Amino acid sequence: MTPATETLPAGDLQTEDRQAETPAENPAAGRKPPSNAWLYWVAAISLLSGIYLLVTPGSGNHAHSIQANVFSRSAVGHHGLFKLLQRLDEPVIRQRSRFPVSAGLLVFAEPDNTDDLIELDRVADAMDTADETLLILPKRRGLPSLTDGNWISKSELVPFADIHHMLESMPMRGLPEIRRVDEVRTWQMFDGQPTPVIAGPVQLFAHDDLIEPLIECRDGVLLGYLNDRYGAYVMSDPDVFANHGLLRGNNAELAVAILRKLRGDGTIAFDETLHGFAREPSVFHLAREFPAVLVTVQLLLLLALVALAARGRFGAIVPPPTPIGSGKAYLIDNVAALQRRAGHHENSLRRYAQMCVRKAARRLRAPRGLSTEQSLDWLRQRMPDEASSTELEELCRRKHLAHAERDVAAVARRIQELTNRIGNAS
Repeated sequence: MTPATETLPAGDLQTEDRQAETPAENPAAGRKPPSNAWLYWVAAISLLSGIYLLVTPGSGNHAHSIQANVFSRSAVGHHGLFKLLQRLDEPVIRQRSRFPVSAGLLVFAEPDNTDDLIELDRVADAMDTADETLLILPKRRGLPSLTDGNWISKSELVPFADIHHMLESMPMRGLPEIRRVDEVRTWQMFDGQPTPVIAGPVQLFAHDDLIEPLIECRDGVLLGYLNDRYGAYVMSDPDVFANHGLLRGNNAELAVAILRKLRGDGTIAFDETLHGFAREPSVFHLAREFPAVLVTVQLLLLLALVALAARGRFGAIVPPPTPIGSGKAYLIDNVAALQRRAGHHENSLRRYAQMCVRKAARRLRAPRGLSTEQSLDWLRQRMPDEASSTELEELCRRKHLAHAERDVAAVARRIQELTNRIGNAS
């Protein structure tokens, strides 16, 4: 028998294998397998980073605008006043949270006049928490420069209609008439303060029993106290606080004196949520607030149950889910299902009503630029009968239109019938 075909006993084979696996004869035999510890470190860092981003709000240091707010360095902005107060060590902050913050003086400086931006309930809550409130009416709107996005090329006066629309969006009611005069020669000031220097026209409140003047002239009131539910201060002309106005006369001294007088011993808070600079609170903060804290408790209980259930398997392994479908119809069905599951019937119906009203207005050649309320008023004048007009207005302006899904469908069909009736009659 040749060596190639010679067989060895089993014990000799085992001995030969053990000898071959020794580090001396096979260097790879004594080498440890590669460690995957770095994967665990990467996973841990990623998890901690995600938790940090969830529980902390954004920094909010990159806000930019050229309009009337404390971030704007343009002529109509209020950045100069904000920085001046900081250099004078005045307690001043930018209010960017939607949650009411207690402050000595809450300043609504020229709120933007855009739909769905001012939330009545939130603004009312903020006014209730503040010791005093100052509302500064808008006057000028800046047009952006084509060469430098940080500045404006020119400004234009805000129409009275936009000012009234903004006032209607605020919780306070019953403001006196607003007027504009070319020049004011004599002012009546408080506490011997310097007179304002305002580039014409000067925007004033008409003399009225509703307002107690602090700064006034023969033609009207510049700054006064409004005797309403909230007891807010109102200022008709913002030029005293604007960047371009601080350089005129002693306006800077007057602006600081006004804010000092109104704030008392509290903080001056400029609300910037009404300019679109709202910063959403962290998830950690929301989880501790009512009613979200109830959900937090439920989640903790659920995690405890999941931990107990994970100790053993309840049954056979669940097969993998079916592939997700595709196409427009599938997308529409998913969106509708999410709306139903979230209970957004009221929001969906409100948007549908707005769409029907505006579509009917466009079909009847309504003027461009009308809001939903204006379009509804315009259509009401062209309704074939008063009953239909009253019904359409009630359906579109009810705050809680429907709660059940079947009610939503019925109301939507009725709104469509009424708006189509307008077009057919015309």
